[in-house]
Amino acid sequence: MENNYEELKETISKNIIKYRKELGLTQLELADKLSYSDKTLSKWERAESIPDVITLKQMADLFGITVDQLLNEDTNFIPKKMEKGKSKRTVFSIVSLSLGIVWLVATIVCLILGILKDNHPNLKIWLSFIYALPVSSIVLLVYASMWGNKYTRFATTSVLLWTCALSIHLSLLNVVNKIYLIYIVCIPLQVMAFIFFIILIRRKK
Repeated sequence: MENNYEELKETISKNIIKYRKELGLTQLELADKLSYSDKTLSKWERAESIPDVITLKQMADLFGITVDQLLNEDTNFIPKKMEKGKSKRTVFSIVSLSLGIVWLVATIVCLILGILKDNHPNLKIWLSFIYALPVSSIVLLVYASMWGNKYTRFATTSVLLWTCALSIHLSLLNVVNKIYLIYIVCIPLQVMAFIFFIILIRRKK
């Protein structure tokens, strides 16, 4: 019985290494996709332990294979084709296009406000670009949630927090006294985000 368990660990270990390399993923990249630490993944690949059933299913889906194929030696099976470089290029193209649209809209709004400025001299036409900053952060956060890891999600959340504060500050500048104090409010929010980030990292170590 013990030998069978050891053989199972060895088989799972070899399959994880095999399919991870075929997808062009590092241990850290695969660990992030599974929401585990790279140390845990390293233990699986050294056959020191095995993933739980849910993680095996998640891993099999990621590799484009079945759980049964992950548990057994199957040298004839070819996983679904996933080109890491192409995937990254695709993601980069989608994110760039989305951000481009945001800034195109900001430019159009700026031009419209510039035309209206003669009748409304108090219009701050440059604010359209300031507002584009938090909107861009939201776009990045959405894509980070879809394709990124916990590090990119934390980074984009932080950028969103501070760009929102910047937008409020510049919008209410000369309107509300000491509006710069908005940044003080952001400090505990940033600390909370950081604590949540640390908890997320350690949750599955």
